[in-house]
Amino acid sequence: MAILLPGDDCKGFNPVIIPKPTRAISAFGTGRRRFYRLGRHWQFTVMLRKIPDHRVEDWLDLERDDDEHLWPIPQGFSTAGAGTPRVNGGAQLGMTLNTDGWTAGYTIAKGRWLPVITGARRYLYRTRAAVTASGTGVAALPLSLPLRVAPANDDLIEADAPKIEGLVDFEGFKITQGFAAPTSFIITEQG
Repeated sequence: MAILLPGDDCKGFNPVIIPKPTRAISAFGTGRRRFYRLGRHWQFTVMLRKIPDHRVEDWLDLERDDDEHLWPIPQGFSTAGAGTPRVNGGAQLGMTLNTDGWTAGYTIAKGRWLPVITGARRYLYRTRAAVTASGTGVAALPLSLPLRVAPANDDLIEADAPKIEGLVDFEGFKITQGFAAPTSFIITEQG
């Protein structure tokens, strides 16, 4: 079972798609290509504020490397009122996810993080354009990455409180003058 990390104390985060595409350039420099590997996924570097000593225990789970972690992703806008979105139709592939269960007329913002829970694992995706759900709560979501795993019909989409699930790399706490400063940690989805 994944370990839930606190969502506060975040100073900022840097999401990166990995692995990066392979680049090929012709011998004369006139032809350039990028080759994208299937299974690309997200890696976040999360920068934290100084944490008072009495709250360090909230973050001690960063030191555990025996299990996956969950980290709540700040969206920067309200995610309330989305409804209970789910995958609409199984075995989907590509860069569009057909969904239903949204509140009628709800607008899914461009750049919104949406984990799809398939087979007890979160697969994180980000919308590449804003979409408004129909009057029946149906929406086709354009994604920034292709679906890595074909979801089943009615798989849950974690819209109200999205989280990234993955392995954590953490260098430890720096203790100074009553504060603990875990400068950052990296959380990487499994591909």
